This record gives sequence, C-alpha cells and structure tokens, in this order.
Amino acid sequence: MNKRNRKLSRIVQIASLVVLLLAAGLTFEAVHAQETIQISIERSGRGRSFYADRRHSWAGETIVVIEGSEYTAYCIEPEVQIIPGSHQMLVEQVIDNSSWRSISYIITWYHPPEDEYSAAEIQGAIWRFLDVNPSPYGAAIYNEALNKDVVRPGDSLTLTPKNGEASLGETVTLKAKVTDSEGRPRAGVRIFFSTTAGNLDKTEGITDENGEVTIELTATELGRAEVKAWTKGVWVDGYLKSDKNQDLIVIGYTTTTTRLTEKSEITFTTFTIPETPYGTLGALASLTLALAILVFSKRKANFKLN
Repeated sequence: MNKRNRKLSRIVQIASLVVLLLAAGLTFEAVHAQETIQISIERSGRGRSFYADRRHSWAGETIVVIEGSEYTAYCIEPEVQIIPGSHQMLVEQVIDNSSWRSISYIITWYHPPEDEYSAAEIQGAIWRFLDVNPSPYGAAIYNEALNKDVVRPGDSLTLTPKNGEASLGETVTLKAKVTDSEGRPRAGVRIFFSTTAGNLDKTEGITDENGEVTIELTATELGRAEVKAWTKGVWVDGYLKSDKNQDLIVIGYTTTTTRLTEKSEITFTTFTIPETPYGTLGALASLTLALAILVFSKRKANFKLN
C-alpha cells in the first residue's frame, strides 16, 4: 500500500469512528430522553389470587401513588413480582395496534370494576391481548373487546340529519359517524343513543368499517324529540416500565380520556303535505278544496235535517 492509499484508508477509518460515536451519542440521548418518574407501589386493590405455574399470583388492581396522587393500575407481566415501595420507572409509549386498541376498550367500558371478580376479569383480559395470560380470568371480556377501538383526542362524532320531521307512526333514520383527526372512519367504537320522545330501535351500537352506526326513531306523540349520540374513550398512551419491577398501566396517568356528544332535533307532526305533480301550492289548493267540500257537505246535511 503506497503512502497515498494509507492516508486514504486512515481517513476512512476516522470517518467511520466518528459516525459510530455520533450514532452512540444519539442512541444515548434517545434512551435518556424517556421520561423517568418516581412511583410508590402501595398495595393491592380489588382482585383475586390464582395458582399457576406452581405459584400463587394476583389478578386485579394495584394501587400506586405518583406525585402525591393515588392511581389504580393494571399489570402487564404476570410472571414478574410486584415489589411494594418507591421505585423509578420509565414512561414507555405504546404502538397503536389492535391489541392496545382492545385494551383501551376494556379500560374504557369495564373500569372501574364492580367487585373483586370483575377486577380479576379486567386484568385477565388485558393479559390475553398481550399473549401472556396464565390466569383463568378474562375470556368473556376478551371476546367482547376483539377488534374494538375507542375515540381519542382529535376524533369527531357527527349525527345526521341535524333536523327533521316525521308524521305520527313514521320512522326517521339517523346516522352517527366517528372519524379520526384526519377524517378517516374509526371502526369498532361503541356509541350510545337516547331520545326525549318517540321510540328508538336500539340504544347502542358499534361503528362499522365506515365508522357508522344507523338507528331508527319512530314518532309516537306530537312534539319535538332531541336525539343524543355519545361515546367516550380512555386511550392507553403508554405504561410504566421497570427492569426490576412489574410494568404498569396507570389509569389517569398513562391514559387520556375523550368524550364526544352530538344531538339532533326531530319534530313529530300529525300529517305531512303529500308530494303532487303540481308542487306545494297544488297540494295546499287540493287540501283547501277538500276542506271546503267537507264543510259544504256538513252544512247541506244540516239543512236537509232542518
């Protein structure tokens, strides 16, 4: 190797070393850019113990304290022991995939639990979506939460039509739709409906692939009906991670809650003006003529009787 080649080779080696150092520095900064918090694991909440893999384990709530506030948490790793006391943990972001969408659905619609068994069911269902469930709990909730989703910040809910009319006995079709911040439909979202008058064919539904749920309102009385559609979502943004302790989903700390409501007004009337070839004026004229004939007939009948 001549002098020129040796010099070129050394330059390449130095450049490679600089690239490696920069990469290491960027990696170091990225790791340490994660938020580190101090958490105190206080005690178990509602739940049940179970026996698996020749040891006793816990399925249910864990009560923690962060910055002086108490939170309820659920575990991620059933095989890892929960160690009470003060710990430093990293805030780990989650990937927006089907498993975490279903877990968010579970936390949205099943937390807080009604009792010890319900808490164990919630925990078991979460483990099932993470493919780590050793417990006998959570099968029913897991099946219900499959392919489900929840709303999160930036989502929108619409209910159409905003206004309408229906004669007594007739039905009006209304459509609720959920879209994300970019206007794309969000499927698998649970929506509830209510009305101040009339009858709804259903009071809840799950959005389809178009992000829609369709309902029918039947007019049963004169007046005005206010139809409301609403939903909520407790989206799991992340969890607390530790190499020495249990990883935790902390409700209210690593989750974000969104609530959406929309309303429509439908007026119930005694009759509607029929469509005619002559338009609205023709229909009014026909109605006026019919009323005049009816009045004339009654007067004629009264005259004959007299």
